[in-house]
Amino acid sequence: MKALLKVGYTCNNNCVFCHSSEHRGHADLTTSELLRKVDLCAAAGRTMVVLSGGEPTARKDLLEVAAHVVGRGLDLGLVSNGRMLSYGKLLDRLVELRLRYLYVSLHGDRVAHDAMVRARAWEQSLAGARAAAARGLVPTVNCVVTRLNLGRLRCVVDALLGAGALTVKYSMVEAKGSALDDFDRVVPTVTEAAAAIADAIGHARARGLEAAHDGTPFCLLPGLEHLYDDLATNGFADMSEAFEEGLFPVDELNRTKPGDVCAGCALAARCPGLYVAYHERQGAGELKRVVPGARTGA
Repeated sequence: MKALLKVGYTCNNNCVFCHSSEHRGHADLTTSELLRKVDLCAAAGRTMVVLSGGEPTARKDLLEVAAHVVGRGLDLGLVSNGRMLSYGKLLDRLVELRLRYLYVSLHGDRVAHDAMVRARAWEQSLAGARAAAARGLVPTVNCVVTRLNLGRLRCVVDALLGAGALTVKYSMVEAKGSALDDFDRVVPTVTEAAAAIADAIGHARARGLEAAHDGTPFCLLPGLEHLYDDLATNGFADMSEAFEEGLFPVDELNRTKPGDVCAGCALAARCPGLYVAYHERQGAGELKRVVPGARTGA
């Protein structure tokens, strides 16, 4: 089982959808504080520590922390924008230090990606994802779906063709932090997002790439329910924000399944439902109850 540790909120991107923007002023964990949390993961019987942020590769002590993870008999994982991984020597050293799980961000073509992360980052992020795949890491390349890239989701697939084994994942943006602050410009309707995601997944699978999705109600993605991918499906048991002292079970408190629609739906048990803040703004009128026994697609 995995544990997710937020190392702090320093980042070399400034994403328009950043759900941690409200914590940007909080101090990053010191090396000793982070090593203590790694020890908590080992004591809890976890088999992998996954470092997230902010941007974990921005830390000067990354290799020291990675070595400590290995010293406790654990595998290493990263949730990263991939920019620093474009430097081959760093990636090679991390692989030597049992980097076994990698989740990298890429949000469309160069124009869409750089507009969303508010940095000239596309080339580095793409190079990092491709380099990881070339080293056999089988990364998940995550594309956050916003109004800024709705028409460019296929571009992620096209940019990764020939890179090696990987999964392209499309995640409905969560209306939290920066995305909530600029809701009307950043957050599409789930109906719009679902249509674009279904199209992009079809594009990926037709070209031999694995695909996945998160944050979109199953009733809007008929036939694609089995491609759902979140922390639980990836074996995460615990997580810890940088400002938290201990580990806490992974939960879904940021999601809701409105009873007036979702009660009795055949897909409700596994469905992510709606993000709470989205539901508060937009309601549940886009959802469709699926009758038990009904076919939801091919």
